[in-house]
Amino acid sequence: MEDINLSKKYYKEGYNFYQKNNFSNAIDSLEKSVELNIRNYGALNLLGRAYLKEKDFENSKKFLIKAVEIKPDYFDAIIALATAFEKSEDFENAIKYYKKAQKFRDWDFGVHFGMGRISYKKGDLDKALEELITANTLYSKNFELHYILGKIYYEREEYEEALNQFEICNQLKKPEELEIPVGEEIKDFIEE
Repeated sequence: MEDINLSKKYYKEGYNFYQKNNFSNAIDSLEKSVELNIRNYGALNLLGRAYLKEKDFENSKKFLIKAVEIKPDYFDAIIALATAFEKSEDFENAIKYYKKAQKFRDWDFGVHFGMGRISYKKGDLDKALEELITANTLYSKNFELHYILGKIYYEREEYEEALNQFEICNQLKKPEELEIPVGEEIKDFIEE
């Protein structure tokens, strides 16, 4: 019982660090929590998400897989796992987990956005467009969503719609972590 209580203490500590974007300290605390209680799927999930924030995709996947094994319907862990696979460019496994997430929450922006983003990366513009349009109906203030939609319309030579999407991007704030390849800046698309 003492281990369980100590595990909860470390989990709360890790959670607080995570909330403050102090991911390395969150990882330290959450690893202690998991060592004391390997069945704590909440700690496993948060640990996997902290590793994801630190761009350590292998450790992220390791702990998120354990969380999903313990609680197969744990949506937050499933969507984070899909993201970890996507970030490590394992698109097939990412799709597998996004589809699993869709079974639980077909109305979730992140599920459709993730599927659309992967479909675009794989070159399936029709599937990407379908998923991203659905995502846009769920939440329309995501810079990257409109950026990818603009690129899709541009590649399909639907320039007016591409321009509309890029103009929406100009109204939204670009997230710092989103890296736009040189030559693909919005102004370049608009100028063409």
